[in-house]
Amino acid sequence: MTVKQPSAIPSPDSTACAEALKVMANAINMERTGRRFFRQAAREALGADARATYAQLAIEEEDHLEALEEMFNSYSDPQRWQTYQEILTRNQAHLEEVPVFVTPLAVALRASSAAEALGIAIEHEQLAVDFYSGRAQRVSDPVCRDFLNELATMEREHLRQLQQRLR
Repeated sequence: MTVKQPSAIPSPDSTACAEALKVMANAINMERTGRRFFRQAAREALGADARATYAQLAIEEEDHLEALEEMFNSYSDPQRWQTYQEILTRNQAHLEEVPVFVTPLAVALRASSAAEALGIAIEHEQLAVDFYSGRAQRVSDPVCRDFLNELATMEREHLRQLQQRLR
């Protein structure tokens, strides 16, 4: 997956940098949650088609996670900053409760068809688009706004792909 770099990279000492790292930490956490959700659903869903669809969705979440980690690493100055894992661990208490994976796992596990699994995934992708777009409108820093808009664009594209699969 190709990810466009934000138009400007903040210096490690800037307020924008701290805000960008917080946004990235939340985005990485959200993708990890999605991957975990779809992996479990792939193991436990009732229908074979639903399990296969969830397995593919877990792979796609992994792709998103790798893209975010690559973006995060592009901001990194190894002489001054910590690794993303250290930052996530340190900032775990500051991660937002992101209302994206709201479908209870028990509901997702009852899916017996690919269409049902895709419907759940589409709902989650739309929530991710709304979350990132809404956050982009509320941040003051242009670097963070660009980053959030890129995340919304990434999620919109995934949403479009899922909707096409459903047709």
